[in-house]
Amino acid sequence: MTDTWCLDILPYEMLLSIFNYCNAYDLMLLSQVCKRFYKIISDTGWNKKRKSFLVTNQTSEMFRKRCFTLLQPHAAWHISQNWRYGIYKKEAVFSWKRSMIPWLRMTDNMLWWMFGDLYGFKRHEKTLNKYRSRYYTTESCGLYINKFVIWKNFIICGYIDGTIVYFMVNFEDDLRIAKMIAQKSASVKSTVNAIDASLENVIAGLDDGTVKIFRHPELLNVRTWDQICNMDIDKRMRTGDDKKGEICINLKDKVQSLSIDPTGVKFAVGSAGMNDVPLHVINVERYTMIDTMQHEWKYGAGILDMVWDDPNTLLTCGYDTYIKKWDLRTGRCVCSWVDPCDATLYCIASDHQYTMMTGTQHNCLAILWDQRKSDFVQIVRGPALPINLFTRRMLANVPRAITASFPLREPEDDFTSYPVTVSQSQSLQCRQWHRLLLGAETLNNSPGYSDGLCLQIKGDASSDSAGLIAAIADLVAKLEPKSGSPIISLQNDNRQCIILRKEPVVGAIYKDIST
Repeated sequence: MTDTWCLDILPYEMLLSIFNYCNAYDLMLLSQVCKRFYKIISDTGWNKKRKSFLVTNQTSEMFRKRCFTLLQPHAAWHISQNWRYGIYKKEAVFSWKRSMIPWLRMTDNMLWWMFGDLYGFKRHEKTLNKYRSRYYTTESCGLYINKFVIWKNFIICGYIDGTIVYFMVNFEDDLRIAKMIAQKSASVKSTVNAIDASLENVIAGLDDGTVKIFRHPELLNVRTWDQICNMDIDKRMRTGDDKKGEICINLKDKVQSLSIDPTGVKFAVGSAGMNDVPLHVINVERYTMIDTMQHEWKYGAGILDMVWDDPNTLLTCGYDTYIKKWDLRTGRCVCSWVDPCDATLYCIASDHQYTMMTGTQHNCLAILWDQRKSDFVQIVRGPALPINLFTRRMLANVPRAITASFPLREPEDDFTSYPVTVSQSQSLQCRQWHRLLLGAETLNNSPGYSDGLCLQIKGDASSDSAGLIAAIADLVAKLEPKSGSPIISLQNDNRQCIILRKEPVVGAIYKDIST
């Protein structure tokens, strides 16, 4: 009688080759088979998979600098699935009654938020510390801050009168004061619409179409926090009035966005696009235009925000409702994505790998994108102006001064919100419906049912309704087998399906059932 051959006795290299053909969910199941499988998958199997994860791949050093923690590979997959399928909870961080456009920036340990004045919140693993660790500015120019940038342990703020002010913050102690240490007064009273800083320069874009480039004050390199606190305010501000070395570049339209590339050699400027092309790339050392992007621009296609993926790749968004990916080596737009609601894109964030997040104001959406796909991945409802992206949370600003936080759920032991397999008969019944977008919503007008599931159907609605209902009922039963029989009704010319039940929905599933 021959011996029984088992899979777990194969050599390490052969098992690793087999595991490379498995998807992430299969690896989760295989890691529970035996200790040897668990060790191989934990040590090596996940490392190759995590590079392709949406949001949580953490391969870019620029993205890791603003991540609170570095995730383990299996945890990164769980959280990536939550991002992809819309599993999140919403939290209000801070609110204010004043009506103006806010701005935010994040580091690995702080969230900085501007709403006229500057506020800072310490980041924690589960949430943001709202009250005990709030920073605020006690010294002000008397006007509102319009934009700011974080540079080393300084916050460089641009005001609505064109003034640029340096604040110094002590991140080590639990101090709640940011000290003003230098100020650049503007010769022309024009709002600072964009500002960014490199190792040697700070660059500001003004509302009158002027781009100003100047060196950082020498005071920043010689003073410590204790010396700054003991100095008189007049002595601190004395070096800020030096205008030597200031360079001005005049554009034909007002500047709306500005960003320095990761190397600090060049920077991109986005303008209104009324009298000239809306995108310019300028060399910092020569203060000259490198090249104008070769593109057929529409009139008024202004660029409202931009982010560098790498020194040769730039992502822009604006009034033309498109995300555009520019390759500076060719000077052309190599890829573009259109907003699903044809709305103006006010802001964009990136993980510098595959993930993009855009925010709109008028239709109250924050949209998650994968650069490897032509369509969006997920939609988060709630006004987003602007947004910022990191592994566990997406931060968004509401125009009425409410900062909204969308913390994604942590991975659980029993992760059930994964794509389900649809049989061939169900696929035939639903072939006319190319996508199913399932989102958890509360149906307040439904008596006896406090929670429900809203299914939006896109595509031709000419198929048999009874067959579609049967297929959807089977699909819902697979998603939550313990929820009981759902109550299903088709509305709005068979394009919207409401599913009611007594238990809340665990998560949202985005599934293409046409294949």
